[in-house]
Formats: sequence, structure tokens, C-alpha cells
Amino acid sequence: MDSAIVDGAVSDLRAVVEDFLDELADRNLSADRLGEIIEADAEFEGADLRQFPERFVEDHLIWPVLDVLGYAVTPRPDSPGQSREEYPDFRVDNLPAMVIGENKSVNDIETSKTELLDYLDNTRYEYGIATDGFQWGVYEIAETDGRSLALEPIVEPQSLKQVVQYVAREGRMVPYADLNGLPELDGLLATFFQNLGHHHVRRATGGLSDFHDLYAETIIGEGDYNHNGIDTPLAEAVDAPAGTGEAEKTAFAALLLDRLTFVRLMRDRGVLKVKLHEEWSHHNKGLNRFQGSFYDTHLKPLFYDVLSEPKGEREEDKFGNPPHFAGGLFEPVLHDEGAYDVSDDVMQDVLTVFIEGESRTVINEGARGSLLESYRATEEPDLAGRMAEWYADLTRVYETELAYVEENISPTLRRHSIGAIDD
Repeated sequence: MDSAIVDGAVSDLRAVVEDFLDELADRNLSADRLGEIIEADAEFEGADLRQFPERFVEDHLIWPVLDVLGYAVTPRPDSPGQSREEYPDFRVDNLPAMVIGENKSVNDIETSKTELLDYLDNTRYEYGIATDGFQWGVYEIAETDGRSLALEPIVEPQSLKQVVQYVAREGRMVPYADLNGLPELDGLLATFFQNLGHHHVRRATGGLSDFHDLYAETIIGEGDYNHNGIDTPLAEAVDAPAGTGEAEKTAFAALLLDRLTFVRLMRDRGVLKVKLHEEWSHHNKGLNRFQGSFYDTHLKPLFYDVLSEPKGEREEDKFGNPPHFAGGLFEPVLHDEGAYDVSDDVMQDVLTVFIEGESRTVINEGARGSLLESYRATEEPDLAGRMAEWYADLTRVYETELAYVEENISPTLRRHSIGAIDD
């Protein structure tokens, strides 16, 4: 995952916790009483807050945290159940699966989970988020013994309680000021975000299938979700030499996506400074667009003349003096590959909708290996079968390039990806 995204989320989550504690101070909650709640298991009472505790925790902790995690929610939606109307505390509106949430005040996570189980049992929703503001979990419903139902976590449950303790002690808001024994704050918050962020939960609830569907739609135009923004698939838009077959055009489209993915991964890891979307914007607004396509005037030189060439042998170096990638990914793989081209309107969709629009998943999957191989692992054989004679070559050069960079340039390509956590 892009380290800048994680760093920003860590900062935002800390600000949420600080604002939460500041609001408690503004309401004159005593240090002793705050200590009973955040250092032990006492619960808020209405007299502590001059407000219903669950509503206070929602307004000052749960909703802001959900926002940082990337969720768009509808509070208290009408959710028709099998036997009665249900009104969970919120519905998540930007996940491919149907997800609801149940909130409680702090130190009451078990009640939240109990009520969430009841909601999931009675409604059409597949997954649910249970939280008391401190403890957070994402669950699906599962049978335990053929008769009983229970919540099964689909990602590792997380807690903000030690974060709240740390900030309160650091600010001398409780009688305990000793920070010894508490984990490092940024690490806690990074782990919280990486496990519960929209990007990760989307994958855990089936979003990776959606990503692979978009991948197939981007290449050959065949998917089940009809994603907005992909008007013409790459394989149809490729301008190839006369006599080039459909299999080779499809292979070129997959190879181009792998190369763009690798460049995006290298940018995330700090190895490359090339920002594809910004380079595209510069090309599209300037006179360069009259001199040829973005692929012909920008990507071809980047791939063939810079990234695949040793530094001393490059004719031109206008891409921030990047390292030499000697694994073979940026050398010609297909016959007469240098004669291929892609129109700007299609390239814009690829960059905007796929590479940047799905950047978090692109980075994570790119750190695992070739996107073509990742797609094949979904047991969808059609796309790979259309380029069977090229499949091994395409996946081999990607894996070889990954291995080369790991050994010679940056040994951290896979270390911070969500994929590594999944495994």
C-alpha cells in the first residue's frame, strides 16, 4: 500500500482520538472518571456526558473513524428483515457486498456483537461491523454446530483502546502518565488502518473478485459488473502490425497492464518518481498530444529506452534517472512489439479507472506478482486461454523483474503490502 496513504490515515486517526478526548475535557469529565473508563472497563453514563452515551460515541469517535477508514455510510437505514423491520445503526454504501454496522458505547463490544448477530440472522445483509468505538471487528454469520449461529471475523479485529490510553496519558488527562508498556502509537494506528480500511475489507468481502472482473473488462471488455469508465477494451484498441492475431493483441494488452502496474508499484516503494497520471495530464494539456499518442511518445521511451537500458547506454534520460530494471519486463516480449500503439482516449481510461482508480489493490496485487497470474488464480481460465502461447512468457518476465528488484534495488517490495498480511 502507498506509504503516504498509511501515513495520512495514521495522522487522521490520531486527530480523531485527540478530538474525542478534548470533547470529554470540554464536558468536564474528571481525570479519575476518564481513567476508570479508558484504563479499566467502566462505561459512560448519561451524567458523565449530558448526552446519551451511544450517541456521543457515535458522533465523536465512530463516525469520524469510519470516515478515515474510507467508508460511506447511511445511518439507521430501514432494513426489511424476514420477520420484522430492522434498523441497524448504519449501512456501508461503498462496498460490493451488503454490510451493516452496530454501534454501542465504549466497553460494550459484546452487546454490539450480539445485536449484530441478530440483525444478520434476520436480514439480507451478508456482513457486519461491530464496534463500541474502542473495539472494532468485521464479521460474517456462520453455523457452529449445524444449528447455532455465530459471528466469524473476516479480518483481524482491532482496538483503539491503547491508542486512547496513550494519548490521554501523554496529555496527562488521567492519573496514569506512564507510557511504558504501551505499544508505539503510529504502529498501532497503521495496523488498525491496514486491517480495517475500506481497501482491505473490500477484498475480504469479495472486492478482489470485483477487481479481477475490472481487469478482464479493461483488457477484453468482458465482465459481470459493467464498470463505469471502460468504454473500449485495450485488446480492441491496440494498433498492431498487419497480420497480428487476436491472441497477440490480448497478450500485449495484458503485458501493458503488468508494466503499468509495476511502474505504479515502484513509485509506491520510492524506487521510481514517475507519476503516470500526472504525466498523462501534462501530455493531454500540452502540445505533445499532437506529436503522437501518450503510449508512443511517453510510455515507449520509458519502457524500452530507459527502464530496460543500463544508465550508461541510455540515449535520453528524462524520467528522474531511474535504476536499470534488468529482469526483462521492459524489454520486447512479443514479435515486433515496438510497432504497437494505443490511442489516448483508451489509455486515459486505463490510467484513470484502473491504475489510479484501483491503486491500492493494483499495488498490493502487483507486489504479489503478475496481474495476469493473479487473475488466473481466480480459476477464470478464459482470459489466459486466449493467449495461452504467451501466458508463461508474460508471467515469467514479471516475476523475474520482481526478483531482480528485490535482490538488487529494493528488498522491501512485498513487505508492506496487504497481500503479505493476508498470507
